[in-house]
Amino acid sequence: MRPSFAGSTIALVVAVASISSGIHGYPYGTDSLVGGVTAIAGILAYRSAKERRLGLKPDSVARRGVEVGLLTLTCLPPLLLAIVSGAAIQTNPISCLFVPLWCVIAYVWVRTRRPTKDTPTTLSIH
Repeated sequence: MRPSFAGSTIALVVAVASISSGIHGYPYGTDSLVGGVTAIAGILAYRSAKERRLGLKPDSVARRGVEVGLLTLTCLPPLLLAIVSGAAIQTNPISCLFVPLWCVIAYVWVRTRRPTKDTPTTLSIH
């Protein structure tokens, strides 16, 4: 049984579409642009943690450091947007609150979840 990354792949497509619409609607599409960038950073951190949990990639300090860096990038743009605009959470709640929380909660969930008996812990090729 191969591990599925369908959910994060769909989220990645939505994030790229969000960035595209944010670029097209600039300067009024800043919310979409920030939401897409933060979502991509969170998605990459989630995928890396899931690959480590499933044994598809080796667990290393460098990989964990990259994941923490990506989560920092997930939270940094909304924080900067809130500092610059002053009322970013009220005017842009999706990109400033929902997307970073969603990414961090998904990352913590995949990190704390233990593999089940049906989940492969190592990659085997037949």
